[in-house]
Amino acid sequence: MNDKELELLNEILSTYKYDDPEMVMKDYEFLKTLNDYVIENTHEFNKEPVYLNRVGINNSYKYSYNFFKTINPIYAEYLEKRWNEAFIFCENNLYGVSNTFYDQKCHDTRIKLFVRKNISDSYTIVHELIHDMNLKEATISENDSFYLLCEVFSIAIELLFEDYLKKQNVSEFEKNKKETFYAIYAKADIVDFEYYLLDKFFEKDYVSRKDIINYLEKYPKNSALVGYLIDDILDNESLNLDFEQRYIFGIFLASYMHDRIIENPKKIQEFIELNDYLNSLEIYDIFKIIDLDFNHDSETLTPDSYKKLFKSYKNEMKRKNEK
Repeated sequence: MNDKELELLNEILSTYKYDDPEMVMKDYEFLKTLNDYVIENTHEFNKEPVYLNRVGINNSYKYSYNFFKTINPIYAEYLEKRWNEAFIFCENNLYGVSNTFYDQKCHDTRIKLFVRKNISDSYTIVHELIHDMNLKEATISENDSFYLLCEVFSIAIELLFEDYLKKQNVSEFEKNKKETFYAIYAKADIVDFEYYLLDKFFEKDYVSRKDIINYLEKYPKNSALVGYLIDDILDNESLNLDFEQRYIFGIFLASYMHDRIIENPKKIQEFIELNDYLNSLEIYDIFKIIDLDFNHDSETLTPDSYKKLFKSYKNEMKRKNEK
């Protein structure tokens, strides 16, 4: 890393110091608490699972459609409608990432699906369809909470879908969750390094080469990732933190909502109603509805609420190998 690159990195970090540094870091403290828990408790998911059984895209659609009928028939009808008008099917490749995006040309959302021809396609369909439902309204919304909450319901629907596939005796249904935790663990490493950069910058108004070396000495396994992240930060002139935190936040709240539905199947209606009104709700509204207490003075959850999230996260990991 040369002097010019280091100077640019510090300029980028300085843009996050737009307000009282203590308040900025407090905003991230809630995320860091969850992120640290992922790093400390998800070591075993260091290998991406391999799918062996072929599942054609039409069968993946049928699994998704039939599942939605058990959740809410309106969701099944919506999938049927959007299948031909919104989905863009792409041949899978190493760098292909399925996603839902707003197409300015046609003023509508599109779902780009990189077809892998295994059961993971079904999970992608249900995940992205939930995004598609919400993104339409989000394009005209000024609700800041949507950006943080948008992954919660898409991850939760995957967990519910797994329950359905298990009952249907579909092979390799459990591998998707392993893949999810593998991805979450990788994202937690990204968040950890970028939080470290902010912390060091706010501490002394400058990040040095020595700071980066110290991090690498503490986490040598992340050397390749750190090199990639620095290049990415410099290229985009921004951190990935705000984007990646959605998935960390998402897996905890999704696991918690999944537990609530397992304990009381009638809570599926709670999920449907929250998803329907996602774009008009603040994050504090959702915490209150799902019985999580938030301390407004410290801008974080109460200790008891953290315990609930940690418990559900562990429960989800325990269910990973159940067949």
